[in-house]
Amino acid sequence: MDVFISADPEVDLGLFNFEFRITPAGGATSYLQFVDPQPDPQLTDPEYVFFGNSAAATFPFPFPVGTVGITGFPQDKFIGGDFTADPDDVQLTSERLLARLQVTTSNLTGFVPEIGDTFILSLEPTDFTFFWNRDFEFEHLFTSSSGTVSVVVPEPGSFALWAFGVTFFAAATRYRRWHKRAA
Repeated sequence: MDVFISADPEVDLGLFNFEFRITPAGGATSYLQFVDPQPDPQLTDPEYVFFGNSAAATFPFPFPVGTVGITGFPQDKFIGGDFTADPDDVQLTSERLLARLQVTTSNLTGFVPEIGDTFILSLEPTDFTFFWNRDFEFEHLFTSSSGTVSVVVPEPGSFALWAFGVTFFAAATRYRRWHKRAA
């Protein structure tokens, strides 16, 4: 699932960190989980906000740019981030790719999603979520819209795994407004 970022008015962005969470909705009693570990395909995508200037891509660590964890359900939280490889900010003037998140219906709990189950993917306003310029002079305030994931079709040839259809409404998982504030 692609998550995008945009700014109005344009801002200088040098580093970010985020916490995404998946929660069951509509009475679902099953789990949708982040793939663990998360791959980082966004780092090589020309639409990525730090493409060509990503510390995570330039200086790859022996681990992904984020960590999958647990809040209330297994593998329901993903905390990650990146910063520019050089000391310059990236000017955010249009919508850009922030993250490419992968989820799975396969889990060890036995609570596999069924057709009709829905889940909410949201950016959490926690201490782990922030957007700054490289000089730490401006923290960018943000708003976000959650996305909805619906399980619609069973995966052929598998009894335990389900494929899912992703339906994003209006501005789901897209950042609509950013404001700059002096530190």
